[in-house]
Amino acid sequence: MSRYAVEPRHQDWPAADVERLRALWAEPGLSTKEIGRLLGGRTKDSIVGKAHRLNLPAKPNPIGRVRGEVRAPAPRVFRPKPARPGLEPQQRASLARRPAAPPAPPAPPAPPALAVIVAVPPPPLSCCSWVLNDQRPWLYCGAPAMGRRVYCAAHSAIAYTGRGAGRAA
Repeated sequence: MSRYAVEPRHQDWPAADVERLRALWAEPGLSTKEIGRLLGGRTKDSIVGKAHRLNLPAKPNPIGRVRGEVRAPAPRVFRPKPARPGLEPQQRASLARRPAAPPAPPAPPAPPALAVIVAVPPPPLSCCSWVLNDQRPWLYCGAPAMGRRVYCAAHSAIAYTGRGAGRAA
């Protein structure tokens, strides 16, 4: 065995405790926990395990049912529904003369039809692609583009800032 392995602990039961267990096991009404207390503070699991190894008969179920027993269903009790107070004839007549419900509110108006937007193609890559307006159809600058950029010189100065600004491609 390695030095870390735990050896199983076997508690030896003295012969006097085994005989006392047999006697207490036969007494009706004693639970396994009570038998453990009477045998010097043993756990109920140790009592059940030793009784199993000694082939002692099973103790009766503390709930009162026998294993495998099928209980008959409890009889159903039908309770009459509580009587609802009826309406007086005068009350029924007043309900019959109620005004009609108000008409339903009118349906909301249909949304306006969307106008067909004609797409204006962007300028060719050799022309400046700077958008001049904020509405459709967009209008582009159209001046000659600067080198490999998509904007003219004036719009490149606005668009490209920071490191490499103004550098020709």
